[in-house]
Amino acid sequence: MLTAGSEGNGGMIKVAEIESIRWRHFREGVSVRGPAREFQRSRRTIRRALADPGPWEYRRQRLGPCPVLDPVAKVIAGWLEQDQLALHKQRHTAHRICECLVTEYEFAGGESSVRRRELGAAVGARAAAEGERDADFGQRPP
Repeated sequence: MLTAGSEGNGGMIKVAEIESIRWRHFREGVSVRGPAREFQRSRRTIRRALADPGPWEYRRQRLGPCPVLDPVAKVIAGWLEQDQLALHKQRHTAHRICECLVTEYEFAGGESSVRRRELGAAVGARAAAEGERDADFGQRPP
């Protein structure tokens, strides 16, 4: 996502501006300096708009704080690490992890938060290690 920060008219660069920048550069053959002067943006911002064809989407760099899961995250990670050595049918599910956390650690969160945060990361890492891009929670890979 392109942001202008303190340059020019400030704030985020608008999609319409990006389209105008790309049109002027690629169709009309204007150099980087022309749109930078016209839209009051830095040449760096103009180059970023030219390099990234879009559509633009927000990409979170790191996970934010999770006050419910953070105290038990290491416990869950330990269980999932042990599961790597177990047979497929003997591994922890999100439901079972949530049950154990409630009984042993007085966990106040829900099953969906465990599934989304911990199991999603574990399945994504396992899929990346195997060279897959998608993770299917419902079926075992052949």
